Amino acid sequence: MTCEHCAPPLDEAFHAEIGDALREAVAIDYSTDPPPPLSREIGAHVNEIMPDSAREDMAETISDRMTARYEDHARRFQEQIGADPDFSLTAEWKRKKLEQQARKMADSLSSTLRKRAAAIDASDMTLDERIAAKKKLIEYKTRQLQEIVENETNLQAQSDQLVHSRREPHGGGLVDPAKDEIMYFRNLGPNTCDICIGINAGNPYTVQQATTLGGSAHPNCLCEWEMSWAVDEKKMNELQSAYSSGDIQMWDGSSRTPRTGSATARQSRYMGVRKGGWKGRRIQQKINRTRRERNA
Repeated sequence: MTCEHCAPPLDEAFHAEIGDALREAVAIDYSTDPPPPLSREIGAHVNEIMPDSAREDMAETISDRMTARYEDHARRFQEQIGADPDFSLTAEWKRKKLEQQARKMADSLSSTLRKRAAAIDASDMTLDERIAAKKKLIEYKTRQLQEIVENETNLQAQSDQLVHSRREPHGGGLVDPAKDEIMYFRNLGPNTCDICIGINAGNPYTVQQATTLGGSAHPNCLCEWEMSWAVDEKKMNELQSAYSSGDIQMWDGSSRTPRTGSATARQSRYMGVRKGGWKGRRIQQKINRTRRERNA
């Protein structure tokens, strides 16, 4: 399912970095060793196994991308609070989390590519048509991956800053992740799908609810969790004032967070996306809608 907004420009650098692994996944390099004409029976088994090296390269590239974007979003959030952006992710517990997520993305992507590439090879297309179709597939999946990475890291970065930074005099986070409803899901454009319209109708959310739903509602989703908090200017002004008064210490990405207690325990309790992939997120959306209706 797709939100039919105008797609953002493809990041050519990211496309180039991940391109080799994707091309290997769909066996696109026919120029040096053109295969014989493929029958439907043979084509169905082409690309059945994606080389481990290609999948590892893909996971590493996605992980590097996620880390870089996560750091950018964290610095942006610090600027919103009024702090000088000072963030470099060295915390192993968070880096490991991003790496695990990147690996899952790579596994899912490679599985999808194998199936679609096999379908292309099993078709009646000419060799040139198959190559063109696979190139189009690579660009489409790269753009889709780019959007998912952007949305996921955006939500995680701001949520982590809210929960792991320290605010005096209580010594807790900037907000209560289970109670403070300060997260807003923002629809972009006039052609937003029903799924995203439904999530938007449930605004506002707690950090726990937002992270359970995840950064993206579905593949190709361009909607986003509000970062500027323009809809909650009072709350943002309050945090900016607290920072100016020296009552807030922002997390800088190091292994020890300013807030007391275990960071990994908070992650596990408040900030895990619902399991089950896109289907799991859809179930969580229904649960949230039911709770809304009961409380109405």
